[in-house]
Amino acid sequence: MNETLKLINFVNSYPIENQTYESTEWLSILFNRFSKLEYTTTWIDSGMYTGVDVRPMVLFRIESATLWYEQNIISSSAIYENFISTGLKHGYDNDFLIKHTANLREVQNRVAFLDSVYFSIDYFVTQLSKIHNINQQGQGKTKHFSKLLEHFNIPDSGETRNNIIKELRELLPDNMNAIKPNFLESSSSKLPYTKTFEYLSLIRNSLHNNGFANKNMANLTIGPFNYKNIEKNKSLDCMGLPNLILLIIQMINILEKLCLLSIKEKTAAEVDPHLQTMESNLGYYP
Repeated sequence: MNETLKLINFVNSYPIENQTYESTEWLSILFNRFSKLEYTTTWIDSGMYTGVDVRPMVLFRIESATLWYEQNIISSSAIYENFISTGLKHGYDNDFLIKHTANLREVQNRVAFLDSVYFSIDYFVTQLSKIHNINQQGQGKTKHFSKLLEHFNIPDSGETRNNIIKELRELLPDNMNAIKPNFLESSSSKLPYTKTFEYLSLIRNSLHNNGFANKNMANLTIGPFNYKNIEKNKSLDCMGLPNLILLIIQMINILEKLCLLSIKEKTAAEVDPHLQTMESNLGYYP
């Protein structure tokens, strides 16, 4: 195998207990969770939500971001020969091009993916706060999310660590069955959704800070997944895709719940102007 392609495959793979899986294999866990979402079937087809309602679109946007992240990973391998060839014509050194192709490309791909997920959640929190007249002046993103949970009387909601791992184990694709025995967690202590969002925000912000944490956070271990030694201005060691997937699935769970709680309180459609324009001009909504 070409050395460049080897390096691309290396930076897009993650080991766990002596087993190594590619990023696309890890992402299949997310796609398995997406397959259980009901916003395009039960919710919209039943008329509970209209297709242009702003609330369930957060789930569509996270799905879309994941699809494009997967495609960008695949493209990195598919175009590497052209990238190297074109770069050499521009006078760049071969070693520089190889490192740029593999390392920086994946960093850029992951930053774009996590930005899309993060801002989809942020937009959802902003819109839901407007719909339910929740005052969100100042405070910061995590506080805004917390106030949203308070509004629906679920301020301390979250999932127990053993149930988090149980869900992930059940979402593993068949080709990852070898690591199922490692997906164990005995603790029944709860991980609040506000903490999940805080860890996800931390990783997102750190990717924009050359991999350095922007604040201190307590250690967190859930089964084989570790979020440890998080100290301000020190390199973060929990930015790998498996760690992100655990957090994103937990956020999907609470976003889905918030959509259901919101429609019970505000049954009228909350139309997204952009989606409505798309539907008017194209005859369908994205």
